[in-house]
Amino acid sequence: MKVLVNVALLLAIGGCAGEAIDNESAKQADVSLSQANKDESKQEPAKMLTIKGTIVYKSLEGGFFALDAQDGKKYMPRGMDKSLLKNGMVVEVQGVVLTDVMTFQQYGEVLKVVQAKMIDDSQVTEPNSY
Repeated sequence: MKVLVNVALLLAIGGCAGEAIDNESAKQADVSLSQANKDESKQEPAKMLTIKGTIVYKSLEGGFFALDAQDGKKYMPRGMDKSLLKNGMVVEVQGVVLTDVMTFQQYGEVLKVVQAKMIDDSQVTEPNSY
């Protein structure tokens, strides 16, 4: 992602000046790209999390389901079984936080769900009560 931003920035700067990028600028771009690649390779692999929490429905931005973890953190579950996306459903979810994804809702971290199971459905509310 950083690589694309660097390339786009260099192209925009060159385009605004109305001149072609010269050899020195190209060399600087190569250095920037190689540095960005090194920075990306230093990133740790995504850590699998196990989270217990409650699915909540929010009517903001067209409506969406979120996961409020028992520890107070908030997540936007992606790829979760639709049958578990019910307001009030208590679940245990295994997944990975996606750090390179943004959402319109900006409610919490985006969580790519690998596995999920229902813990308690006694507090689930019907869709018409949202």
